[in-house]
Amino acid sequence: MAAVENRGVRSAGVASIGAMDPFTRPDSPDLVDMLTDGMVRVLRSRGLQEFSIAACARAVDLSPQALNERFSGKYGARRRVLQLVANAYGARWLEWVRPGLEADPPLIRLPESDEEISGVRVWLALAELGRGEGHVGNPHLAGLLSSFRATEADLVGDAFRTWTGLPPNRVQLTILTALTDGLRAELAAPHARIAHPAAVDAMARAVADLGAILRRRRPGVGVPQAA
Repeated sequence: MAAVENRGVRSAGVASIGAMDPFTRPDSPDLVDMLTDGMVRVLRSRGLQEFSIAACARAVDLSPQALNERFSGKYGARRRVLQLVANAYGARWLEWVRPGLEADPPLIRLPESDEEISGVRVWLALAELGRGEGHVGNPHLAGLLSSFRATEADLVGDAFRTWTGLPPNRVQLTILTALTDGLRAELAAPHARIAHPAAVDAMARAVADLGAILRRRRPGVGVPQAA
């Protein structure tokens, strides 16, 4: 396995996987959903240092041998399963962030519940895993995760366009994304230095400020009318 760091994925007292967890699908009979839930269990309870595809399979009572037979290919089962579970988790991530972006004004989602906090930790661990895979000749996992980040950024841009009439430019969107990433990572840290209400307030002020800037730049806004 690629060498990666364990950055606080473990969480004592994190609520167990259940129906209210936005990042798991405990009732799904789909094999990929089951493996993705296994990945979530392993990363939440044991972290990246003990992560393996076999551990993910065992976490949901699947046979590692059957898994190897089912997903064997040119690069072996491991790479294929990593792509599948990361793709499934990325879709769950977008399902988590999308409803807030449909609000007026847009609400950029920050983790609050135990499940959401550990869900962000799993997302960060996957990003670390992707970087580690890249060091051993597998750039595809990092590329897949980057595509989900780009999709979220596009959703944010579309939300601002709907709200203000104009989308943020690349620099504005990059700054907002950096703030979002920083607040999510801080709230998911074992000893967060900011409380959730303060983080939500900071994000809301950033969204309001950017919205005001975009509204002022709309054609016809603030332009003196001819007598």
